[in-house]
Amino acid sequence: MLILDAGFGFIFFGMPIALILSTIFVAFIEALYLNQKIKNFKKTLKATVIVNLLSSFCGFLFTFILIFSNFLKNYSLKYSDGYEAFLLRIALLVILFLITIFLESFYLKNYLLENENISNKDIINANLITYLIVSVCFFYV
Repeated sequence: MLILDAGFGFIFFGMPIALILSTIFVAFIEALYLNQKIKNFKKTLKATVIVNLLSSFCGFLFTFILIFSNFLKNYSLKYSDGYEAFLLRIALLVILFLITIFLESFYLKNYLLENENISNKDIINANLITYLIVSVCFFYV
């Protein structure tokens, strides 16, 4: 199972190299999108790597809490388990997207790219692009 961006931390349990590669991939895609406004790819890439590592760490903590609260043991997330599992995956995807947007918007705008002309809409769009690309894995892996 793969949980996205804020939830990329989940794959740390089974595949730490996949976590690193996934975070770099997501950060690169987001940096390409945000660089349209900022025009400094090195600065944008550095900022997106930092916030994606932060959101992945928060996703790791979120998943850790779910595992130890027996939530994930009680609810199987395999795609073949039917309608309930599909709805649970959608709910987790929305929760993790909101966590990602909150963290990345806050840190990108206030600390990492504070003097740049970047809006919340830009950050949401960048994350929406990566969520759409990677969500295929969320439902089929």
